Amino acid sequence: MHIVVNPPDQYLDELQRSLDAEPALGIADIRGTHPVYPPTYFVAIDNDKAAGVATLRPSSESCAELYKLYVAPTHRRLGIGMKLVNHVMDVLKSEGFSELDIEIIDQSLDFWKRVTEHRKCEPHYDGKCTIFLD
Repeated sequence: MHIVVNPPDQYLDELQRSLDAEPALGIADIRGTHPVYPPTYFVAIDNDKAAGVATLRPSSESCAELYKLYVAPTHRRLGIGMKLVNHVMDVLKSEGFSELDIEIIDQSLDFWKRVTEHRKCEPHYDGKCTIFLD
């Protein structure tokens, strides 16, 4: 498995089709739009199949938002979500970002507890949280 930044659309389309088949997840789209900052897509690829995606939107010069995190059902429980998040945080830190905003929903609470276990995290409102990257 390897992670590709802004891969060809075929991988994003493949993940979107997989997501569309899971309407109960409550996620409508893996793509993100922003009037000022275009999104960056980090896609985990396993044997030429899209396994998961982290959609990132910078919100300022020091902070980015993890807009979407999605792992295809065929690749869940293999650590791909954690690998994507750790990779995103490493890239952000290397590019001078100091914060990553996330949203925690009930079904992702255990995952985010593991991510933030050894990191400083500041909760906000409506399940939002800032992870400090330093």
